[in-house]
Amino acid sequence: MPAAELGPAHNLLERHARETALDHRAELVGRLLHGLQQAGLLLGKDAAGSAQP
Repeated sequence: MPAAELGPAHNLLERHARETALDHRAELVGRLLHGLQQAGLLLGKDAAGSAQP
């Protein structure tokens, strides 16, 4: 089968690979943000430079 004539199964595999890669990146970003939050590095009410009462 020529490369220009990909069948439905091949298209589904390519789409699944792209979706899996996006899911993996989203999970990594979520873990990074969670780690920063746990370390107190994200801005919050007690962060450096926040307004004081």
